Amino acid sequence: MAEGFDPYHKWLGIPPAEQPPHHYRLLGIAIFESDPDVIEHAADRQMAHVRSLATGKYAQYTQKLLNELAAAKVCLLCATEKAAYDQELRARLGATQATGGRAVSIAGSEHPAVLVEAAHLPVSPGQTPPLASVVPAADQGATSQPSVPVADVQPAGVPVFAPRVSPTARLRRSQRASWLLWSCGVGLLLLGGVVAALVIRSNPDVAANLPGGDKQPPHSVSSNQQGNASTNRPVTPEHTSLPPGGESVEQQVIRLVAQLKGRVVRAPRGGPVVRVDLAGRSAAGGEVLKLIGQLSELRDLALNGTGVTDSDLMHLSTLAKLEKLHLGATAVSDDGLKYLQPLVALRDLRLPFTRVTGAGLEYVARCERLQVLDLTSVELRGGHVQQLARLPRLR
Repeated sequence: MAEGFDPYHKWLGIPPAEQPPHHYRLLGIAIFESDPDVIEHAADRQMAHVRSLATGKYAQYTQKLLNELAAAKVCLLCATEKAAYDQELRARLGATQATGGRAVSIAGSEHPAVLVEAAHLPVSPGQTPPLASVVPAADQGATSQPSVPVADVQPAGVPVFAPRVSPTARLRRSQRASWLLWSCGVGLLLLGGVVAALVIRSNPDVAANLPGGDKQPPHSVSSNQQGNASTNRPVTPEHTSLPPGGESVEQQVIRLVAQLKGRVVRAPRGGPVVRVDLAGRSAAGGEVLKLIGQLSELRDLALNGTGVTDSDLMHLSTLAKLEKLHLGATAVSDDGLKYLQPLVALRDLRLPFTRVTGAGLEYVARCERLQVLDLTSVELRGGHVQQLARLPRLR
């Protein structure tokens, strides 16, 4: 943070040890809270508090926090997104069991946990041996920080010590491993030779370029092969669907989304990409949307809390099968909504905390299959409501 200022700590009371915070910590509610009213009121309270600081010395941090709070609210109020997020958060916070006295790393906490051995504690006859416990390790001279709640963590069992191995057995194992490595090396060399032979045999051009080979003009046919043709003509190489870089559109999307720390979901059995989640990734913009607009099978696109603008939405007008689109907490305005008219399959549209006014709803009203429309913070008037009445399936 510039000038050493930490808005998470100063404004929301989230210490550096718990940053970056998960959605529940950001909203100041219990982890895995399931009551929508609690979530919504907490989000509104936090956002109102941050907005009150928009005119202070550190006003430049307020928009970033508002985007993150809006993204957390949208995610936790959507049942399907909340379930996926909770599953991912539980996996991130889950502690792995360890044997001996080795440290156990718990995701979501900056302090490693140390497994305290209980095998050597005195046990009276008939008493169950005590289990090992997990104790957070703190830096010397530093005050302890409250630990982040961890769900579904089971206590580690009694440490199991490996039996002693005699030198003879260890030597045999070493010899067996060396023989196995040698055999694998020979097998790889033989496999490489077979592959090279097949390539040379199937492609004469490769053989012609080898030392001592007869060089022939590449991609040419003789007059006998062309019938009555008297001269040789170059053969036009076949077109390929891959771009010059060698990556397909889906591969480029997956790579860019991974760089932005987003998520991509494919259809079962290695099918096409059907969902892209870039929520809260402020760096996402026109570059990645140009490629996403070419995913013809895309069904779900989350762009809430990103840097998307009106002009970026023109790349999405080709997504004829898109069913869900989240644009909350972005700079999208009424001008950008006109690019959503071709989205005939759209049934879930989220526009909370955007620059959209009621005037732009005439474009939304043309999405006849729309069932869910989130217009939080949008001021509606009588004429705007009449336009939405044209949507027969809107709930």
